[in-house]
Amino acid sequence: MTIPSFDWIFDDLSYLTLLHLNSPRVGVVERVMESARSSPDLAAELRELLSEGWREALVACAALFGRSSPELLDLLWEALDRGSWVAPQMVVTLSMLDQRFRERARQRLLSGCPVQPEPRRAKLSGPEIHVIHGPAGIDSLSAKTRVSLMTALAEDLDGRNWLFRNVPAAEALGDVLVADAWDGSARLVASWAEAIQAFVEVPGLNVSENALLELWPPTAPEWLLAGELEQGFFEPMLRAGVCELQWVPDKKGDLVLAEPVGKVRFQRPYDALFRQLLGYRVSGQRYFTSLATFQLTGSLEPGQKLQMQLLSEKSMPIELSRERLEESGSPVLVYGTSQDGRMTAGPASCLLGLAGPELEWELKCHLSEGPRELGRVVRTEPYKLVERGVRWVYHIVALESPRGCSQPEKLGEGLSEVLSTCSHGSVAVASMASGGGGVEPARVARILVGAARRYFEERPRSALRVVFCLPNAREYEAFAKALGS
Repeated sequence: MTIPSFDWIFDDLSYLTLLHLNSPRVGVVERVMESARSSPDLAAELRELLSEGWREALVACAALFGRSSPELLDLLWEALDRGSWVAPQMVVTLSMLDQRFRERARQRLLSGCPVQPEPRRAKLSGPEIHVIHGPAGIDSLSAKTRVSLMTALAEDLDGRNWLFRNVPAAEALGDVLVADAWDGSARLVASWAEAIQAFVEVPGLNVSENALLELWPPTAPEWLLAGELEQGFFEPMLRAGVCELQWVPDKKGDLVLAEPVGKVRFQRPYDALFRQLLGYRVSGQRYFTSLATFQLTGSLEPGQKLQMQLLSEKSMPIELSRERLEESGSPVLVYGTSQDGRMTAGPASCLLGLAGPELEWELKCHLSEGPRELGRVVRTEPYKLVERGVRWVYHIVALESPRGCSQPEKLGEGLSEVLSTCSHGSVAVASMASGGGGVEPARVARILVGAARRYFEERPRSALRVVFCLPNAREYEAFAKALGS
């Protein structure tokens, strides 16, 4: 592929900046826009970009902010109809630049947003499709487009009213309200729209986090819909003598355990609404951080304020386990890999044996696309690990070739990056570089536990739970000491 005006961005991997627009390399956006303005035949170059994979589609989106026209925007609509892993970014671009966006978005939602993939896709193998076009299958591509369009339309009252009349509530709640649905497409539309406005001067897309929640309230207890957690949830517990409250996730939904009152189960999307309300303040105190344990003190009299006390800082949702990584039951697994991507020892070998050779093949493909410095993060599909409930495997480069880890602090940076991409649920993490890497387990423990603590300190409303899987007794003791310090 040769696209003269934009070849530079693929030479140094600058296109990765465009994925979330949260990189300090902000000059990339402006440079893409300038390349578009100086292109001798932008239509031809955009057509070529949009016939390739998700990386090229991101560049096309940025280019259109530099120079657009109805004809050029039609090319992006056509690409969206073929399905794309970066559909949220494409939808944001169209919503900001195309005056016909509302009408065209509604037409696609009414038709169910079917996708007709690029014909060349059928000639590729599964791993090749994953690397070039992203991890989403045809059905997922359609869902990503649908969710992205719904989120963009919900920007204003007119759009929300149209959605209310034409989109079933169950679909809206299941696909949009739940934060991680379809790779977090709804959340990405809002974040990418906010970020792109820092670089371009176009009417902004400002999607409210609560817009769809307000539009489709689920059938749930009145106290939950009204946000009256103090009166409807906590008071009855205190009256019954409850002294401790804990949030516990399971595979069927989120459970709130409150003995002796019993169990209250909220299936999705009620758990999303419940989580949101639990982030508010009652009686002037923040009383709940998801997955942390709080003490409820005293008995409640009519008109009395509810008093709560966090048990200790150690109640951060960070846990230690003697289980192996692959036995954790977590949907996200994190471990340390070598610079060459060979999975021949430790947790890597176990994961490869369960997932199949495709896992190592995809890892090596990703590593070959960029620098292999310590701390680099690569996310891959779980392949056969999906049978164990695994959704993603994150590989952090922790060993330099042939062996060793000269900068273990980079491992903490890698774990921070992983956690920042997750929304809720359990993240299982193995120790890294403390075997073949030659780093003392105590130092690794301080770095990784420190990274997890900083994440929760900066995001007190996070719904994550971090579990360090440490079957080795020496590593377990090191992490226990780091967690208790």
